[in-house]
Amino acid sequence: MADKYQLSHWNKLWTKDEYYAYHDIDFASDGISQLLLYALNDAKPNQTLLEIGAGPGTRSIPVAKEKNLKLSLVDLLESARNLAIKRSERYGIKCKYIIGDALDLPIGDENYDYTCSIGLNEHFLGEDRQNSFSEMYRVTKNGGKAIVIVPNKFGSIRLEQAIKEFTGTWDFGPTDLFSCGELKNVMELTGFSKVEMYGVSVYTQLVRLLPKSIQRKFFKNKKLWGFLVNLPGNFNMNSTLNRNFGEEIMAIGYR
Repeated sequence: MADKYQLSHWNKLWTKDEYYAYHDIDFASDGISQLLLYALNDAKPNQTLLEIGAGPGTRSIPVAKEKNLKLSLVDLLESARNLAIKRSERYGIKCKYIIGDALDLPIGDENYDYTCSIGLNEHFLGEDRQNSFSEMYRVTKNGGKAIVIVPNKFGSIRLEQAIKEFTGTWDFGPTDLFSCGELKNVMELTGFSKVEMYGVSVYTQLVRLLPKSIQRKFFKNKKLWGFLVNLPGNFNMNSTLNRNFGEEIMAIGYR
């Protein structure tokens, strides 16, 4: 199982790097948060949100705090859970933590108003790929939404992956990215009654090609990062350019 899910990589990250527990998320300058907040724009206080393959709940914890939602996080790793506890305490929000597999969720049918996954589904291949969507569908309430946010096949991550695979520094194992059309298709095949597609960060994604230490310097330099974020159209999630070539794409499936 460790090879299948690349658990050794994630466990090393969550064990040694508490940046993910304590760093702030600025909604106005973070594309993934922009997408998640948009998907939850109709959420009512105390409705339920489940993040699958949550890691430390980097975005879901601050977003659930902002929207006053009851949040559950499911992940296979105790190290992720430990970071998530620190992060939720920092944000002053109570979360439910579940140790479990995205392909066999230890959760009953139709339990959550909203389910989401962020940067998860692209790591599953073969039958597991469809099963990751089917499990999300199963635990989402009738009338609820499933939110899938993944890197764009035609964004900068594909070039980053190709370079790192060539140099032997790609840590994430086999990764099959989605295009906008492919993600929409698999959501429809799963059975969602309606699927909406969005995208963001056509310009700010270029920072991703830099070493991680330099990326963080960009993020912390508010003036420089703000310039990139505010380039016209960067966060226009309805634009054809972002849906097809932005850094992140999002599918919202209605159950």
